[in-house]
Amino acid sequence: MLSDTGSTRNQQDKPDWYQATATYEKPALRKATWQLLDTFIPYIALWAVMIYTVTSGFPYWTTFALALVAAVLLVRIFIFFHDCCHGSFFASPRSKSETWTAGVWAMFPC
Repeated sequence: MLSDTGSTRNQQDKPDWYQATATYEKPALRKATWQLLDTFIPYIALWAVMIYTVTSGFPYWTTFALALVAAVLLVRIFIFFHDCCHGSFFASPRSKSETWTAGVWAMFPC
């Protein structure tokens, strides 16, 4: 039988990478806001440019190329949405709710 208590044993069993990444465990408002802005703004701009290319008669491969970039941003938006569902992206409940709503709108833009 082990005579160690559970809490001291857990601290000893954690690998080195666990302690190195522990600083990223808490939400940071500035970083989270910047990540949202540098993802949503290009995503919305790409939607506008794709609509323009279709309505102006550009070849469809041009729109398809833009859609591939938009798809990558949509995956990133889904990651934000997922993190907000777990409560790990923002600290305040209101910000979590607003980002969750924006994620839903990004998934279903119509």
